[in-house]
Amino acid sequence: MIVIATIIFINQYTRNKSLKNAFIIGTGTVFSIRSPPESGTYLNYSYIIEGKTYEDFIYLPDFISFSDAKVLIGKNFPVIYAKKNFNNSRLLLDSASFAYYGLQYPDSLRWLTKYFRK
Repeated sequence: MIVIATIIFINQYTRNKSLKNAFIIGTGTVFSIRSPPESGTYLNYSYIIEGKTYEDFIYLPDFISFSDAKVLIGKNFPVIYAKKNFNNSRLLLDSASFAYYGLQYPDSLRWLTKYFRK
């Protein structure tokens, strides 16, 4: 179990580091929320680069409830993806995510804050 957790951590660290070093900003659309019984809840999103559709997911952030997250389906949000690996992406929803990548939180997403848990 510890080995699996370590592998997952290293994979996420490597993905985040490559994104932080060289990324492109695009737009993604949340198309579903999954909550399989064996793991956490995911936001599934897609984005298009050079005519090809890519799909990825993020864990539902702690700051938004499952019931409130349903409002995200069908909405567009900024996505960053690695310049050298278009499959490596992150959907950006909150100011902390933007700050992590050195970006300013856009006014166009301020409507989301009413769904954030205090």
